[in-house]
Amino acid sequence: MGADIGHKSRLFCRSRDRDSMKDPIFIVGSGRSGTSVLLNTIRKSLEIPGHGEGHFFPLIREVNRTINGYFDRRKAQAENERHLLHHVDVKGFRKQFAATIRDVYKAQYGTEGFIDKTPGLQGVKAIPQMQAAFPNMRVVFAKRRGIEVVRSAMRKFPHADFKTHCEIWRDCMASWAVSRPKLRCGYVEIDQFDIANAPEKVVDKLGALLEIEDGARERMLSFFKSDRPQSSGSLNSVPCSIDNADWSEDQIQSFREICGGMMDVYGYSESDQYFKSG
Repeated sequence: MGADIGHKSRLFCRSRDRDSMKDPIFIVGSGRSGTSVLLNTIRKSLEIPGHGEGHFFPLIREVNRTINGYFDRRKAQAENERHLLHHVDVKGFRKQFAATIRDVYKAQYGTEGFIDKTPGLQGVKAIPQMQAAFPNMRVVFAKRRGIEVVRSAMRKFPHADFKTHCEIWRDCMASWAVSRPKLRCGYVEIDQFDIANAPEKVVDKLGALLEIEDGARERMLSFFKSDRPQSSGSLNSVPCSIDNADWSEDQIQSFREICGGMMDVYGYSESDQYFKSG
């Protein structure tokens, strides 16, 4: 699947931007939170390559866990200088794998930068470890209030369990709170509500993170105003209170038990005001 690959940005012609634009952009976050519209808008505005979705880089976390577990289980053997294992640098070994990850992206997209969208929990968990491959990468975390995410997910996946939708949102938001302090690279949080209601604010945030010129900002704003997030309809711009979500009392109770903590952490309300006041 490579139809979306191969375009290079004119921004690379500007010497001030050349190095920064070679650094990749990663979009992570819960599904139904605007990851698609962010990918499409940034990719078209900057004319940089990328697939519709990535789902490759979380491998770095799985492999590092396997490496660490292997060496932890063999500490006794590693203490013996007569064993090869004693002379293996674990950190260096992990760096070699990070270089392999980097080479895969280079083979796909070349050296002029790319954008990767990997929604879901594993991407949020793994994103800090990608700094070993791309120290100067930029990260965009797509977020959205739990009420809208669960309602949208129920529309798209009506046969899935309500509690599962709640848990997916909670886990992604909680994992970002853990991953965020580990990031030494630039990052920004973009709420889908702002994409629909305050696109100028979103462009300002992305423009500062990505260091883009005025022409790209104008294109970005135009795309945000014309392209709507993936099939959520009126859920994008009109906040819905939990009492008007067409949920049963049991569902409301489950939502509060599962998602209430993260709703508070991110300043979301249960009313039609979306954010808590103050």
